[in-house]
Amino acid sequence: MKPITVIMAGGSGTRFWPASRSSKAKQSLSLFGSETMLANTIKRAKLVSDEVIVVSSLAQKESIDKDCEGITVLYEPVGRNTAPCLMLATRFVIENFGENSSLFILPADQHIANNSAFTKSVSEGFEWLESNSQEIGTIGINPTRPETGYGYIKNTISLRDAIHRVEQFVEKPDSQTAQRYLDNGSYLWNGGMFLFKAKTMQEQFEKLQPEIFSAIQAINSLKNIEEDEYKKAPSISFDYAIMETTEKAIFTVATECGWSDVGSWFSYWELLLKDENGNASQGAATFVDSHGCMVYNACDKPLIVFNKSNELVVSLPDAILTASLSDHQRIKEVVQMLGKLNLKQLR
Repeated sequence: MKPITVIMAGGSGTRFWPASRSSKAKQSLSLFGSETMLANTIKRAKLVSDEVIVVSSLAQKESIDKDCEGITVLYEPVGRNTAPCLMLATRFVIENFGENSSLFILPADQHIANNSAFTKSVSEGFEWLESNSQEIGTIGINPTRPETGYGYIKNTISLRDAIHRVEQFVEKPDSQTAQRYLDNGSYLWNGGMFLFKAKTMQEQFEKLQPEIFSAIQAINSLKNIEEDEYKKAPSISFDYAIMETTEKAIFTVATECGWSDVGSWFSYWELLLKDENGNASQGAATFVDSHGCMVYNACDKPLIVFNKSNELVVSLPDAILTASLSDHQRIKEVVQMLGKLNLKQLR
């Protein structure tokens, strides 16, 4: 039986504001062609799975439902980070498909350019898991630069081909440390993709995170979760709750699949085709005497960028953002200010 893919499609919609909102996060944007990132992720999941489950926020239900016809969606009434989300999915899989089911955890808002390489790596991971069912796996990305925006996976011995034993997970490094990781050759980017048996993960939550385990087990209906039920689960990331504390053996499959977490407008600009002056756009835009600029235009009106360098312009029918592209990590500060500016409707 093929693994069951669980797509995590939560998020608060801050990093791609104003295109993303609390009711329409990054995965519901059409950043690469006409389909949303979630729709592309579902297609990718079906390359390795017969069954796909999406876990998302109730606040985003309208946007999520558009991409999920015929797919099971579990809606969280309130965000509690990724650990409760995956315990929720694990319980659902055990109850509906059995405790021996294999799960593949896949974020909804990543870009993967090479689906063939992706599929090969996931398949290799599940081949290993079938013979080593007590282990937990990850898909690690071979780094191409000293990136400070990603967490890393440190490997030790090679187990088979691209599969390695994991020694530890490390937090986002500073630039010097990131360069050292790249030079060392034993570090991979942590892409947030995981492989495990449902029974193994349920046991890990019960042992390592009993509060989350008990809260999720006590939910009356997974198809209609009450807010007061879900709030009983502590808000903790899956990496911190399980991956960094488990005593289970962890393996990783190193891959080169053209991966990006598309974590900011700058990351998006890096992936787009550019003109001879380094300008990139999604939607209509004209650049005059400008260099290294990024435009996202979701309006019918023409947008002209004149005599600018490193400029970000995002144009929506109800909001326009202009900023330095270098400040891409600070966009969430604008979202935090919206309440004080009496612009809560734009969150």
